[in-house]
Amino acid sequence: DPSMSKESGVPFASFEELAQEATSHSADEPMDAEILAPLTSDSIAIVLYTSGSTGIPKGVRLSYSAICNRLWWQFRTFPYSDSEEICVWKTALTFVDSVCEIWGPLLHGRALLILSRETTRDPQKLVNVLADNQ
Repeated sequence: DPSMSKESGVPFASFEELAQEATSHSADEPMDAEILAPLTSDSIAIVLYTSGSTGIPKGVRLSYSAICNRLWWQFRTFPYSDSEEICVWKTALTFVDSVCEIWGPLLHGRALLILSRETTRDPQKLVNVLADNQ
């Protein structure tokens, strides 16, 4: 059962909790419950690790339903046009928007252009890369 952030009420897992859970199981043989566990919309899809505003590392668990809800909102609100064949991923993996930057285009059959941090921090390089990949 995940801990809840006192500030936001968002479920999260600390590194210590995850490490303890990971070491309590044999790495060689997963338990039957792990193999046969049914996935539901409330199942955890990913854990994003962040230091947050407190500086204390924590993992924020995102459910399949939360990710799907965000993607469907994005698709309805900002649909891809026929001319958008290549999309850009520039956001850090620890930021929740990276999930949509990665999966949004891929789920719609678009190519994904992955930019380096160096490119995203240099406006001229960014403009050049975008122009080269139109």
